[in-house]
Amino acid sequence: MRPSAVRPREQTKYATWSGTSMATPHVSAAAALLTARHPDWPPQQVTQRLKATATKLPAMGGKERTSQYGTGLLNLKDALP
Repeated sequence: MRPSAVRPREQTKYATWSGTSMATPHVSAAAALLTARHPDWPPQQVTQRLKATATKLPAMGGKERTSQYGTGLLNLKDALP
């Protein structure tokens, strides 16, 4: 994507691109690290842990999940016990 298409989000000061092409490799890597730490966890437990430890954003209005932000920002520090 061209740099001119980058839009910073005021809530997080992160730059964003539309679509899942940026989120997918980050979440996949986090899931791999979590699986390496807990090889006995089934995929559903890894998914649940990533969702439960996501950092909620003020723009989510107190909701656990929104269509725009999902369950929040990936928080690998909190996800890896």
